[in-house]
Amino acid sequence: MPAKPFALTKRSLAFLTAISSASCASPPPDCAWVKTIHVDPLDRLVRATQEQIVAHNRKVAGFCR
Repeated sequence: MPAKPFALTKRSLAFLTAISSASCASPPPDCAWVKTIHVDPLDRLVRATQEQIVAHNRKVAGFCR
């Protein structure tokens, strides 16, 4: 006998709630998701890439004070 649609929905909601609340148990530190970019001095980068890396690193420094 197939499951009732309402019962299946109820189970799905319970499952999603359990998964969602588990991710909130231990929040990561503020800057755990982002890092500065370090370039080897021997790497050759075009100017646009250098500017993008500098901009990224400045944003990280400003956000992770």
